[in-house]
Amino acid sequence: MAFPLMGLAIIGLLFLGIRRGMQSSGEEMKKKMHDKDEIVRMMRSRLLLTADEVCVQLEIDRLQAAALLEELQREGKLVEQRSTSGVANYRMKGL
Repeated sequence: MAFPLMGLAIIGLLFLGIRRGMQSSGEEMKKKMHDKDEIVRMMRSRLLLTADEVCVQLEIDRLQAAALLEELQREGKLVEQRSTSGVANYRMKGL
C-alpha cells in the first residue's frame, strides 16, 4: 500500500519539476530575445558598439553581452570589426 503512494508522490514531484524547468527556460528565452532586440535598437542609434557598452546599457554581465553580440553576428544582423587594440566592435550589416 505504501509503495504505490510513494510512487505517485515521486511521479508528482517529477512532473512539477519538469514543468517548472520548462517555464524558467521559456522566461530565459524571452529575456534573451528582449536583450537582442535592445541591442539592435542601440545599433541603429550608433555606428559601432562594443560588449562593454552593451553590458552597461542592459545591466548584464560582460560575457553575456559578448555572447549576445556574437549570436546576432551568426544570425547575420551584425558584422564584427576588430580594432588595432584587439577590441571587437560590432556594426549593423550593410553599413
